[in-house]
Amino acid sequence: MLDMLLKNSTLENIADEIDPDRLRPVDTKGTRGDASKIKELGWEYTIPFEQSLVDLLEYWRDRLSK
Repeated sequence: MLDMLLKNSTLENIADEIDPDRLRPVDTKGTRGDASKIKELGWEYTIPFEQSLVDLLEYWRDRLSK
């Protein structure tokens, strides 16, 4: 997700750093969702995930510019 947001950012040289002081021993390295059960009920996405991120980024750009 971060790579997608950075790709659509208008800023340059955004640092992608991990602050070890903010990590906790119980944090997971990665999580992935599974929509198979809801798809069994007939649900299908109509907007690609990347487009949703771009829309969210545009929303916050608009909101913060006011």
